[in-house]
Amino acid sequence: MLRPLPDGRTRVIIRQRGQGYITAAIDGLAADAPTAVRALAFVVRRVPGATLLARGFDFLVADPLHQYMEMGVLRGLKLRAEGRYGDGGAQDRTPTSSVEPMAAAS
Repeated sequence: MLRPLPDGRTRVIIRQRGQGYITAAIDGLAADAPTAVRALAFVVRRVPGATLLARGFDFLVADPLHQYMEMGVLRGLKLRAEGRYGDGGAQDRTPTSSVEPMAAAS
């Protein structure tokens, strides 16, 4: 959501409900999903404690990684909105290749 502020500024508001990733994916599983995915869903639904383990993984691993990714996206959006994205700052560096080309066979 974009909220206008004084002085020609705008605030971006992003909201998301923390529903997890594994448990949400299992709840929305399609009938034609691959066998391995359906087997994992069966285990999470039927084995005692597996749902709790999946929710713990979501809370301790997936949610922090999602937060990290989302903050990077918002930083890039801010730089673009302010016109500073292409000024050579640390955010604009493209990684250099660490792989050297193969030598020609003689």
